[in-house]
Amino acid sequence: MFPFHVACDAWRGNNSFAWATSPKAEAAQGIVPAAPVSRASIPEKTQGKGVPVIPADSPDAPDADHHPEQEPTLPASRDLSVPIRLEKGVYCNWRMPGFVSECSDVTETGSYAALKPNKTPWLDREMNQRTAGSTFPTAFELSYDERAKCLYATVRVKIIPVDLIRVDTTGNARGNETLKQSVPYDTTIHYPCVFNGVGKPSRGYVMEHRDETGPRFNVETKKRQVEAVLNGHRSKLILDGCSKGSSCGCRVSVLFQVEFFVSVRGAEVGNGKKMHKTIHLFPRAQRADAGAWGEIGMLPDKDGAWTDDLRDTNVVAHECGHLFNFPDEYWAYGGWVHRMYIDDGQLNFNLGDANRGKEVWQISAAANIMGAACNNPVPDARNVAPSASVHPYYLEYIRRHFSELTHKNWKVGYVAE
Repeated sequence: MFPFHVACDAWRGNNSFAWATSPKAEAAQGIVPAAPVSRASIPEKTQGKGVPVIPADSPDAPDADHHPEQEPTLPASRDLSVPIRLEKGVYCNWRMPGFVSECSDVTETGSYAALKPNKTPWLDREMNQRTAGSTFPTAFELSYDERAKCLYATVRVKIIPVDLIRVDTTGNARGNETLKQSVPYDTTIHYPCVFNGVGKPSRGYVMEHRDETGPRFNVETKKRQVEAVLNGHRSKLILDGCSKGSSCGCRVSVLFQVEFFVSVRGAEVGNGKKMHKTIHLFPRAQRADAGAWGEIGMLPDKDGAWTDDLRDTNVVAHECGHLFNFPDEYWAYGGWVHRMYIDDGQLNFNLGDANRGKEVWQISAAANIMGAACNNPVPDARNVAPSASVHPYYLEYIRRHFSELTHKNWKVGYVAE
């Protein structure tokens, strides 16, 4: 829930791409390169007086780019963060060497006076208005596959199964060992327990280790659900300043990946791989956050009583979005919105209205994964669209890192629906 700073410190190339000159170039479209088109397979369409129609992505097309080493040739865009609509890419035999880089960032969020949905102050137990938002650091890996022309953004998560137990004033659990009172996690109340760590009481609660996860949390299922949502952006990175404009063939696919590792009692996991985030996994959660999840979500009824949500929802995908530096796209009850919507500690709803529907982070978005759709149920079938949307601008932080790593300006380009 929780000013862009780049700290990618692994791969640094020189100030130019390694461009290839072989005519046997991989296709610019798609994650997996297609085989070269056989001349015999091109339909014998003619135009005018028997002149064959040459596909736009053919090396023989008039606009084919056989000298990508000369790009970019046009001035840089005034605002690189604005996504553009992609046209069919021309043939281009560009190459760039693969790399792997660890990247770090800080969320572009901030603090403001928290509000309830009716825009009245959200008060704490002492009847003081709460402060919502702040910033927090993020980390992930970027790896570029030169053959597939695909950039993989990967976050590895160490998941520690824990429980939340009521304790008395001495810090001892209430009830005997078999009758401990397990409490659903609520970030508004219990975040100090996660901050303090296992075995350190806070506000009448203490966090304890569990030796396994429950049946509702399967790491492979969660991975599949999360990636299905995050990779719904229908976008690529395209070289800025190319003479071919939105038809530029210098394009990079982007795939988000999550890797979950269950760590019993904090044991080392991942066979030496860098863990980017540690998550404490509770049996139940009324409200999760970027550092604490629940195996089972809970819903309040009309009387305010909480019951188990029998559905799988997009909450974990939402929280993984934060790990890639995404802000919240809701503000009620303390969403960590983008800092452009915060003026002198207050929310700027006029700007939120002006930006509605634009390709920028939203102050509120019912259909988006970083907005209210995080609570939508996950579709049961694998071959249906996710129940939450991801937009081209969700690639903005990946774009910035990739531009720094490659010493070239890139933009986000999207495929029109």
